[in-house]
Amino acid sequence: MQRLKPCLLSYYVLIFLLITLVYGCANLRPLNEQTLTLEAEKTASIFIENHHDTFGICSPFHLDRRGTRLYLWDEFVRQHDSTRPDFDINNLAGYEVAVTRGQSCHLRIFETYQTAVKFDLSVFPPGAAVLFAELNVYGDFGPFDPPRSRGSREQCAVMLLGQAIESWDAGIYRAGLPSGARLPISSTPSRPDSGPFDTSRSSWWQLDVTNTVSEWVRGVRSNYGFVITPDNARVLGFYNATDEGGYFCDLGISRFELVVTLAVPS
Repeated sequence: MQRLKPCLLSYYVLIFLLITLVYGCANLRPLNEQTLTLEAEKTASIFIENHHDTFGICSPFHLDRRGTRLYLWDEFVRQHDSTRPDFDINNLAGYEVAVTRGQSCHLRIFETYQTAVKFDLSVFPPGAAVLFAELNVYGDFGPFDPPRSRGSREQCAVMLLGQAIESWDAGIYRAGLPSGARLPISSTPSRPDSGPFDTSRSSWWQLDVTNTVSEWVRGVRSNYGFVITPDNARVLGFYNATDEGGYFCDLGISRFELVVTLAVPS
């Protein structure tokens, strides 16, 4: 869990005082501080890619073609669609790596997953200025009987928070599912906190998104929401170094909330 440091709180208090001073000098109405908590307007989970290669002594006569069954996405869909009250999972981001070893030729495979979330900012009062915004991500995903364990802290500290730069529809996207397949949602880093953050040791993540939300409110950028995606370059590095067994790094999400502190004209 991330905690705001006292100096960071002082920084946002100073911003509030400066905004109030500017309004006062311009003979405008004074400002009041107001905090709103928003629930997600829509979300999406996207199966991004399936990558595999062989290693060892491989030829057409030695290639092990048994295949490797990955687990994480199927378990997510199973729990998402279940009516059991103890299953509370709505979105998935992360990745999974697995290795099947043959007599001389071995198969290595990985999959990655992206989550997107959007909030309706039209509920903010007219003329409001953003003092502080925090994205809270709550995880409540307990994979049952996984064939491999979660990755190490280093392997799982790869999740990046971005701001989407294109529109998208809510759904769960993979070939063979009702929503079908789609490409990952394009994004740029969220600001000031874009990660990477660790998914292996917590079920609640607090991410500072003040700059991004402020730009959305001021109309500097369009609000297409946030995306959470594994850092593909780091994932490939861990994948290429894996020659036994495998592991998964999951960010199974039960809900999102956006907590925003505003300076509002009184």
